[in-house]
Amino acid sequence: TGEALSLHEVQSIQIQVAGNELLVEAEQVLQQWQLPQYSGYPADPQDLGDLLQSLQDAKIVELKTRREKNHGRLGLSDLNEEGSQAQLIRLKGKDKALELLVGNSASDGSGQYVRFVDDPQTYLIDKVLSLPERKQDWLAEDVFALDFDQVRRLEISGSEQEAFSIERQELPEEASTNEEASLPLVEDKVPKLAEHFQLLSVALRQELGQEQGQELQYPSILDGLVRNVLGLSVEDVMLKEGAQGLSQTHEFNLEYKEQDNAKSLAFSLLSDNQETPSYWLSRESSPWLLKLSEFDYKQI
Repeated sequence: TGEALSLHEVQSIQIQVAGNELLVEAEQVLQQWQLPQYSGYPADPQDLGDLLQSLQDAKIVELKTRREKNHGRLGLSDLNEEGSQAQLIRLKGKDKALELLVGNSASDGSGQYVRFVDDPQTYLIDKVLSLPERKQDWLAEDVFALDFDQVRRLEISGSEQEAFSIERQELPEEASTNEEASLPLVEDKVPKLAEHFQLLSVALRQELGQEQGQELQYPSILDGLVRNVLGLSVEDVMLKEGAQGLSQTHEFNLEYKEQDNAKSLAFSLLSDNQETPSYWLSRESSPWLLKLSEFDYKQI
């Protein structure tokens, strides 16, 4: 079966569950995995890569039953059978396809039972395949693909507070007495940065009483704010054009360096204002709204 469809030829992956219901689908578009169910939002390449690699590396440990009446014990009954626990992996290439039913894990956790859709023969393989439980499980999780040391400034404004900015300064290079050391041996020099982010707003410093010698709770508290922003993860996605009942709670502008070029991105946080509210992030240049957890929202 491996000869029928090489995994590097795979252009589409579908996972179906009981009742032949499509759980999640990913397809390759211009070398990037995307999710058609989410209007082409990026899929998590790590999740898909791990699944394909596990399928490629899996080895048959043992032949199991061929009797269809015993398929249910291994979690491998057809999806249209009542109570089916199986998941179907459908891989599609340009003109080839492979369909594999995945059932229970072995009792000792050493592997998993599988069978091909068009064959009653079942197998125990030496891998436990990591499959999604919800359609959201394959969403690319990271909101911002940035490192902490790339960020130089973050501006924040909210409906109930004055706007304020924090900045991490690039420190001037120390003059060298050795002429050879100043030669451009390395094209991309890593700038030396201040240890922590600092507040820029004089008004806020006064409001916090810092003019009387008071200080931040601890020196790295503003670093934590930046790390929380960069650590945001996506719980769900919807198109902006279909969104209703949301209001903005905060606006952000984040300035960062990318290969020595100064760049910025604007985004805002939104709430649906329900009794148990949901929270969303909107990036200026993106067609999607990204759902955040309540924990992530409150951390920021």
